[in-house]
Amino acid sequence: MDMIRWVVENLTIEYRKFRNSRMELMGSFRSEDIKKMYHIGDPHDIYDKTYVDNFAKKNADPFKLIQAWSVLDIIFKFEKSGMYAIVSFENPYNYAAAMLCRLYGLPNNSKFSIEWIPLVDVCINSHIMNWATILSDNLVTIITKYRHKRASSLENLSPFYFSAYIMDAICFYTKFPIMG
Repeated sequence: MDMIRWVVENLTIEYRKFRNSRMELMGSFRSEDIKKMYHIGDPHDIYDKTYVDNFAKKNADPFKLIQAWSVLDIIFKFEKSGMYAIVSFENPYNYAAAMLCRLYGLPNNSKFSIEWIPLVDVCINSHIMNWATILSDNLVTIITKYRHKRASSLENLSPFYFSAYIMDAICFYTKFPIMG
């Protein structure tokens, strides 16, 4: 954590790149580099009525699709309410469904709507969301907020919760010597 704190507090950040005092590149969290680091594809669809209609045609039986996402061998059966248990999904589908519950402000975030199946699919498979840009933008925001707080306060700030991404950004560009 000390290394991450040093990086965030001391290195120059220019165009989403970490540079040392000699302006040598130490790491990058530009969206293009994040895509390479994490093997993230570009979004290629727009989530609209046409997308949902095409999805429905390709996946006429939504229960068959979500069966592949389910934990163990849970068989999904029709529920009158149209809501199903999120815990029945494997990672990362359960996370996407839980995020949608929060996004839509549902009081019970333990169940998802069957109508969300196309949206869960596109969230997980990066069809519509540019995860690299989202992560890069979030890193800019959190580093900027951290630096402002640090500049105006002498208190020991809590650990930097994006530290794994910062470490990845540095390691991605670091030339390690060959171990013999």
